[in-house]
Amino acid sequence: GLQRCGRAPVAAPAGAIEAYDLCLRGRHFCHQVTEDGLKTARRMFVEAVAIDPDFPVAHLGLAETDNLIAQWIDRSPGQLEAADRASRQALKMAPGLPEAHSSRGFALSLKGDFGSASREFDHALELDPQSYDAYYLYGRSRFTEGRLSEAAALWAELGGEAFRAML
Repeated sequence: GLQRCGRAPVAAPAGAIEAYDLCLRGRHFCHQVTEDGLKTARRMFVEAVAIDPDFPVAHLGLAETDNLIAQWIDRSPGQLEAADRASRQALKMAPGLPEAHSSRGFALSLKGDFGSASREFDHALELDPQSYDAYYLYGRSRFTEGRLSEAAALWAELGGEAFRAML
């Protein structure tokens, strides 16, 4: 289970149905978790942001896609910075969404800033104690840190309420 792109609820933005459509299509391509799929998704989220810069879900989709590209395809400083920048903007646009905090935590973890990442994951779990993404990504972060028992405990939650909430 990889983080799913753009899991935040999507409501069509006022006056920009094209941005909404691009976000839905971006999700489709992001879920493929292939290099071509992620790059296509990224282009769609960038276009959605250009059409409606005030649509938070477009920013969140871009952040999550940039994080996945940095995780699986391109760990270059430029891609890590793109993920960092996109996740900061998504959080600024949607501070009340647990997905925005999870995405920010993911970006910080990719940069090795585990303390700040933990704070974001904790905040995501305060907002939604059943957030699948927060538990999954927090576990990945702890695993990368070498904190295996903490990672296992977080992932154990995926078999409980967090997993059932995802269904």
